[in-house]
Amino acid sequence: MLANSDIGAMPLGVYCDDKLHDGASRYVFTDFDRLTNIVTRGMRVGFALPLQSDHFRVVRFDLRGSRRAVSEMRSTFKAKEKERQKSAQPGPTGTRDQVL
Repeated sequence: MLANSDIGAMPLGVYCDDKLHDGASRYVFTDFDRLTNIVTRGMRVGFALPLQSDHFRVVRFDLRGSRRAVSEMRSTFKAKEKERQKSAQPGPTGTRDQVL
């Protein structure tokens, strides 16, 4: 995928994670830090997604409020990860065979 914004252009790796209920594909970025750099520093961004043959789909976004949104998303993720780690049971520590 190609990202183009007022701060520059760069290729971004993505993979198709799943199909949504409406038939659209859900893409996941492979390097979130590179994406964050564009999203939190730019004013607008466009993404060119390759389709079949020689076609592309371009989607554009206004980035007002993106810095705050990314910050809140990261805070939520950290809190949930901390909670998950608290509730996670430690794995087996012995060498005895087990059925899991």
